[in-house]
Amino acid sequence: IYIQRSIGSVQEHALLGSLLVVLVIFAFLRDVRSTVIICTSIPISVIGTFSLLYFGGYTLNTLTFGGLALGIGMIVDAAIVVLENTYRHLEMGKDGMTAAIDGAEEVWSAILASTLTHIAVFVPMLFLTGVSSVTFGQLAAVVSFSLAMSLFVAVTIVPVLCSRLLRLAPPAESRRGILGVIYRLSDRVLNGIDHLYARALHAALQHRPTVFAVGVALFVAAVVLGQRVNYEFQPTTDEGEVTVDAELAVGTRIESTESVLVRLEDAIRQGTPEATMLITQAGGGGGGGWGNSSTNRGNITVRLVPKDERTRPSDQIAMDLRRQLSGLPGVIVRTRASGGQMMMMRGGGGDGSRLSVEIRGHELDQAKQVAQDLKALLDTTAGIADSRLGRDEGRPELAVRVDRDKAAMLGMTVTGVANTIRTNVAGTQAAMFREAGNEYPIVVRLREEDRDEISSVGDVLLSTPGGRVLPAKNVMVVDRDTGPTQIDRKNQERITRVNAEVEVTLSEAVANVQARLPELALPKDFEVGFGNEVEEQARAFQELLLVLVLAILLVYTVMASQYESLRDPFIIMFSIPLAAIGVVGALLLTNTPFSSQAYIG
Repeated sequence: IYIQRSIGSVQEHALLGSLLVVLVIFAFLRDVRSTVIICTSIPISVIGTFSLLYFGGYTLNTLTFGGLALGIGMIVDAAIVVLENTYRHLEMGKDGMTAAIDGAEEVWSAILASTLTHIAVFVPMLFLTGVSSVTFGQLAAVVSFSLAMSLFVAVTIVPVLCSRLLRLAPPAESRRGILGVIYRLSDRVLNGIDHLYARALHAALQHRPTVFAVGVALFVAAVVLGQRVNYEFQPTTDEGEVTVDAELAVGTRIESTESVLVRLEDAIRQGTPEATMLITQAGGGGGGGWGNSSTNRGNITVRLVPKDERTRPSDQIAMDLRRQLSGLPGVIVRTRASGGQMMMMRGGGGDGSRLSVEIRGHELDQAKQVAQDLKALLDTTAGIADSRLGRDEGRPELAVRVDRDKAAMLGMTVTGVANTIRTNVAGTQAAMFREAGNEYPIVVRLREEDRDEISSVGDVLLSTPGGRVLPAKNVMVVDRDTGPTQIDRKNQERITRVNAEVEVTLSEAVANVQARLPELALPKDFEVGFGNEVEEQARAFQELLLVLVLAILLVYTVMASQYESLRDPFIIMFSIPLAAIGVVGALLLTNTPFSSQAYIG
């Protein structure tokens, strides 16, 4: 459902973007013929891009649709340049065919350079790795090919259409009716903008030191204010799902876990009117990547109504449920916004949590103590919720140890003793009962009241080869023990994870944790680091920084080859740092964290 909604939303916005492009072009050109010529390049370029999707083995998804939507605005640039230059030649008195040829020949190198500089920005993204490759690889390929198609259309189809359809516009005074009034009014507005820009340009040129100083000051201010911008790997998405995990004491029977989940279901229905479906699982690991089957755990997946039909986002619903369900005695309840996209963002190695702190060290007992201290620290850290150990405690069990010497003296084997105890306590299938085509296993074991206590194991009667019958406790000892726990490794090093959810941006949560890590007493040869989304974010930002540097070098190379000068491109390149002014200002004004997608922008 989420995939269908996402693709439908991107497709809808791509169409709306195309419509807005058409309206903006018409508002400035104010001519139906010119608008039709320009807008012809959009569907031709998009259709040509589908050939890349087909032969490249890509699918129609949110990334490829996003690439098309991103490229639509840039597709028409080259066509507008060709049309405007052709129109200028028509004003010089040339016929349509000559004006189209001369107009396209004069600007083809300029639009080639412009298109190549756009493509040069996206080409390095094709070499990203990890989650960033999945996210931006297809987008970069689609945008680059759509721009290449737009260049082909601008230098071939657009001149042909200009030679056939483009005509000089009649004077504004000769236009009659409401359209004439609108044309003259828009003409005055555009002329006013031209005069305003001309005056601003003359003032800037007359005060060049002041303009330069203001630009430098704004850039420095952007760098300083940029320290206040929060950041995260990718923007959180509302996928219309919330997962509620419940954990009881280790060894709890699945019937007790099920009754707790039923109570949670009732509470969720009362506190979440946006819920449309609840999917409950008792045991089986409890969801979220807990791994081994655990009868003391369970999870409830809450499906929500579409985003536009509710006022609370999924992460807010998860936070509200966390507070609402936290009062059940003996039950640890954790909530989080969930979904396939969220899981992909969070990477691997944890239990689906956004924040995962990794303790690296060899000694398991010391690692366990450090993990417990770290969990206590996270529980009192601002912006952190639902902290838990990534490694489970051992499951309580009874360890039956047979005295081999005694058993041998009585003529019994360890295997024989174990089989007898298993048959009496757990049961052994003796036969099958068949009725009306159905088969039912016949399991032989002691009655419930004869095997419901620990002492019942020692009371099991054993038969020796000599015909003697004696209680099992004569040849064995029953001890309380715990089952084995898992050992996780990363880069050939033992690690223990402490996972948690965040109620603030990821950068704020990491900063809060890092500020308190000095309070943690670490044994020798132990260290603490971050995994999951934090680790993937650091890797992605490092790669994107390299992509940014390569893109700047490629853009400079393209412009240097076009201008046949190593100095002139710097006039344009020096405008790149000033882009930080708008970026930082927009992020602060909208309270938007800086993410990998903002990095691409």
